Amino acid sequence: DEAHTLRNVKNYRPIALGNVDYKVLMKVLARRLQNVICDIVGDHQTCSIRGRSILTNVHIARSVLEVCDAQLDQVAILQIDLEKAFDRVQHTVLYKVLDHVRVGKVIRTFVQMAYTGCTTQIIINGKATSRISVDSSVKQGCPLSPLLFSIYLEPFCRTIINNTSISGFSLQNIEVKLQSYADDVAIFCKE
Repeated sequence: DEAHTLRNVKNYRPIALGNVDYKVLMKVLARRLQNVICDIVGDHQTCSIRGRSILTNVHIARSVLEVCDAQLDQVAILQIDLEKAFDRVQHTVLYKVLDHVRVGKVIRTFVQMAYTGCTTQIIINGKATSRISVDSSVKQGCPLSPLLFSIYLEPFCRTIINNTSISGFSLQNIEVKLQSYADDVAIFCKE
């Protein structure tokens, strides 16, 4: 029912409103993180990483299907859309992952400062609700958020890639097991 959908707060996307200083700082941090992100996040992730494109994911998927068709081979592709993925990033887990991959003290400290003590309010009919604590999510519209999400997702990706019970698809002698663009993940299984 459309009326119910419109009334459900879960169907709305929050917008992070920040001052200019915050936006400039996050842009600077995003640029610094771009210099090392390729050492942290594997080639299987392509979202917002300089030199990578979603077209790579499309090309790989298409190539796998073309090889299957030409060689009468089979592959199972599990396409996962992680629902409200950016909203579900747990800050405590994000900090642990940032420490594990050693992003550096400056970036780690500023990320924690940006997310500690965050609150939000919902405006209904022109009136704001009381403040609601935000303990999860990366901020929509922040230039650092897609990179933080990629780092947050990397342990999941590595778990799939390193799982020897999952046989990926061999494409030109390279095993393709997983491709990801933000919250869209494709897992390739040969058997």
